[in-house]
Amino acid sequence: TCEWSSEGLLAINRGIAGTQRARLATNDPSGPADAQQLHSITHAAGALLGSVQLEWVRAGQQLHLIDFSPLSTFVQVQDATEIRLISPGYADGPVVLVTAGRQLEELSISATVSINSIPSSSSLGAELEELERQLRVHDGQAIVVSPRPYAALAALLPFARGFVFEQASMLCHLSILLREHGIPAVESEALYQQGVARQRITFSQSPKALPHAVNEVRELQ
Repeated sequence: TCEWSSEGLLAINRGIAGTQRARLATNDPSGPADAQQLHSITHAAGALLGSVQLEWVRAGQQLHLIDFSPLSTFVQVQDATEIRLISPGYADGPVVLVTAGRQLEELSISATVSINSIPSSSSLGAELEELERQLRVHDGQAIVVSPRPYAALAALLPFARGFVFEQASMLCHLSILLREHGIPAVESEALYQQGVARQRITFSQSPKALPHAVNEVRELQ
């Protein structure tokens, strides 16, 4: 599976980029321009290293491998799927809604959001403090519903039962933190709209068993 974006590495990492996804295949027109090359490299890496995630940056017409890591969760792109797994688990609860805004984007890009620790909402301003207050009212059992996985939302991890995004990236900072802390999260336009309507949300997504010869590659343009 390949995930890529033309908006840049920082935008992907901070949760503000739009991404595209496709299965890697040698003759799939919906995939990235380098699909055949990535397909070959992925299978070669799998044969040598086992199930791995490869991360790429394209500079001009040249691909550069910048990182690789073992896969603990296999997420396969499915045609017309309504729910995409970001972090496995079960979540049920009322909604705390995050509205899109320039302030959240700027906070997510700024140095106030650490890549090594979870920030406090008080360090990020009134909007995050208000979201934390709403989550505390529900004693940690509410689900955060947001259009994107903004990095600044990391401040809410200790207080949320789960997360739902209208659009998300597996590679962004918040998605990685969600998996590290075992907090369920999905990408689903249908569940996002349900959250916008302030309807209670329930979802359950389990990680798939890792097939021996299948690997996930995500390309960053």
